[in-house]
Amino acid sequence: MQNSGAIAVAAGHVFLGTGSHNVVYDISASTGKVIKVLKGSSFAFKWPNTLAIASGELWVANDQGNAVDIISPSTGLLITRLASTGYHFNQPQGISYDGVHVWVLNANGNSVTEINATSRAVVRVIAARAGRFGYPDDISSDGVHVWVANVYSYDNAFWSSVSELSAQTGALVRVVTGPKYHIYEPSNVASDGSHVWVASVGDGSYLTGFSASSSAIISAKPHVFGIQSYEMVLTHGELWLSSDAGLLEINPSTGAVQKSLH
Repeated sequence: MQNSGAIAVAAGHVFLGTGSHNVVYDISASTGKVIKVLKGSSFAFKWPNTLAIASGELWVANDQGNAVDIISPSTGLLITRLASTGYHFNQPQGISYDGVHVWVLNANGNSVTEINATSRAVVRVIAARAGRFGYPDDISSDGVHVWVANVYSYDNAFWSSVSELSAQTGALVRVVTGPKYHIYEPSNVASDGSHVWVASVGDGSYLTGFSASSSAIISAKPHVFGIQSYEMVLTHGELWLSSDAGLLEINPSTGAVQKSLH
């Protein structure tokens, strides 16, 4: 299971995307054993390293395939593939579900596609200028806010940034950027509606947390993880960060590392 990219959990299953290996592993949450390996022509995976569970279905974004596969978690069978030009997928490498809509981040397209999770219809496509995107690298939605981590700030190429969008309208709310945040080449963003955390692989591998309502800094610490962060999840009052330094459990209210698993 090398080159692991993303994880999604649903009803006793843990799904693991493996990037360049072009497979998705279905693993038993109780035993840790592989149930099945999703691969082959029926999926046509191309770098399936971004996963999400939406409306009880597994959504798999193909980074190099400009398509999203929707799969039954219980059977492992393909339900449908979203790949028409109306979705405007262009290197989709981030997916977030807020309970109603699926938000797909298009890294090379500098855009975000909002999709109704039930009908699978496009709600809107938010372009770079409207969202102030600059090679966006990750996305997180909590039902109120949509946070997009940008490698380059749209208005200031020296700093990276995080764009906040309204989950109801898709309109830009604000852009969080500047030296005090230490957000430089962010690779992961996660939010629970109260806190926002950003893992940056540049400028000392900072882990930065700020208030979702005021942007006030909670914590900004260097060298919390190694050189690379892979995925970050904020759920059930805990922040989990997977990196080359291991799996870290972090207090989202303070930024303190509570547990480190290697």
